Amino acid sequence: MSQSDIVLESVKQQLREFYQDLRLTAKTNEINKARIEGYMLAGVQVGLTSNEELKGLMINIHVEVFGKSIEQRRLEYALEYRSEEHWEIYDSPSFTRNSKSDS
Repeated sequence: MSQSDIVLESVKQQLREFYQDLRLTAKTNEINKARIEGYMLAGVQVGLTSNEELKGLMINIHVEVFGKSIEQRRLEYALEYRSEEHWEIYDSPSFTRNSKSDS
């Protein structure tokens, strides 16, 4: 196994764990995200991989974990969030809402 293959296999595993965690918690682990990005950048800088190869890898692993592309998931999330109105802010009369925001 070449050094390039080792780097790509490590990136695959890291992305798989990152996306599985994201799927389960719906929260981005910023520390892991930064670590993966740094690892990927290092692989590109030392010539073991390319940005294009890594982008394809990210897309494939994302589809493997989520069953949809990154763009599809982002669009669905945006549409879902917009459809969920937060009506509880309108439970109190408007004149009391205004006074609460002043304090």
